[in-house]
Amino acid sequence: MLWVMVRMMAQGIVQNRAHPVVMRRRRSISPGRQSFPPTISGCGPCASSPGHGLARSPVPSLVRGLLRGLAHGRVRTQPVLGIHYATLRMNRYQTVTDKDMAPAGEQNTRDRLLQAAIEVFAEFGYEAATIREICSRADANVAAVHYHFGDKRRLYEAIYDTLFRTLRNGRTPFLPAEAPPEERLRVYIRALFEEIFFCGVDAQQQVQLSTIYLSEMATPSEVLDRIVTEHLEPDAHELYDIIAALIGRRPDDEITIDCAASVAGQVLYYYHAGPIIARLHPDRAPVPERIDALVEQIWQFSLGGIQQVVQAHAHREQDSDEAADHGC
Repeated sequence: MLWVMVRMMAQGIVQNRAHPVVMRRRRSISPGRQSFPPTISGCGPCASSPGHGLARSPVPSLVRGLLRGLAHGRVRTQPVLGIHYATLRMNRYQTVTDKDMAPAGEQNTRDRLLQAAIEVFAEFGYEAATIREICSRADANVAAVHYHFGDKRRLYEAIYDTLFRTLRNGRTPFLPAEAPPEERLRVYIRALFEEIFFCGVDAQQQVQLSTIYLSEMATPSEVLDRIVTEHLEPDAHELYDIIAALIGRRPDDEITIDCAASVAGQVLYYYHAGPIIARLHPDRAPVPERIDALVEQIWQFSLGGIQQVVQAHAHREQDSDEAADHGC
């Protein structure tokens, strides 16, 4: 039904009963091509009250929204085989307005939605957050979320996409695989500190992002698998490769993985236990002000600990072999 009416309007034969004229198509400069929006000639009430006849028309809401968009130039057109067919994004009979669709304002609308989503997800959590609340705070049409992101899940994923892209661009790059593993480890520790404490956002947003992250760890959502696969797993494998090169084992060896967890755990402690550290040692400078010293301390401690672990496992394996030789 809807597509038939669009075709009829393209041919200039649909007439709105409230208007004394027929909606006529305008010809483009190129011969043989048709273009929208159609014009409504000789209708005084339309000029003073756009869509006045459509609002009282018995046409269903979905069709009425499309007709209003066509009549007043709010519908984008796409050329297909030389003919411009009207397209309109809708959500439960709700059209996307000029404010949300305008090319110059699309990025601003998207940014407002992201900022509002961070606030709402931090306040209510993923499950309780609603699209309506996010759009209300972003001063955007509810349909704008579907236009820019698709649904709530993709909006939530976009927060992490934006965050990790910002972090990756702002941190110290990892060293190549041919670099000495000791130096690769030092750079990795620094990059991890930079990701956590210099994420390129203001203090309030950093608290909100931390709240979202901790909530995700406490109550994993359907998005966590994608977060791990796309954003966390690559860095984890980078650290596995570094440790494997240090101890002469495979990256997927249990000892390699446990040593990597010990290295990362030292850095994460300063993040998760920040408020406790500040109260235990109120006279010390905040962690962000002593990153250089902490990088060196964790780097040296990790190198010594890794070597100690390797020696301990070597001794246990040797004892096991000697016991087997004696038939024990």
